Amino acid sequence: MVTVALAVLASGCVAEAERMASGAIDRAATTAATAELRALATAEQQHLASAGAYTDDLAALAASGFRPADDVTVTFVRVSATAYCVEATIRETTVAYDSAAGGTLPDGERC
Repeated sequence: MVTVALAVLASGCVAEAERMASGAIDRAATTAATAELRALATAEQQHLASAGAYTDDLAALAASGFRPADDVTVTFVRVSATAYCVEATIRETTVAYDSAAGGTLPDGERC
């Protein structure tokens, strides 16, 4: 009886530890994606200053110093001469940045 109770207690502790670790990984991915988007926004501003428009060309942004990390997928959802909305995905976490809205969108919002 005591062995069964300890086994149930231990399994609950393992599940809680896994949940906490998963939350920490999600927060780290969100932070990393947000940092990537801020770096991209800086490169976009530099491109705008030199070319007169925003771009969805990563090679052009590389000339301004932006190179996404290997584990980041950058998706330009819309780009015009005066505004852009882009998403960065790391693992299963996606963060959106909308220049017209003033920056990173709230958690869960997409372009």
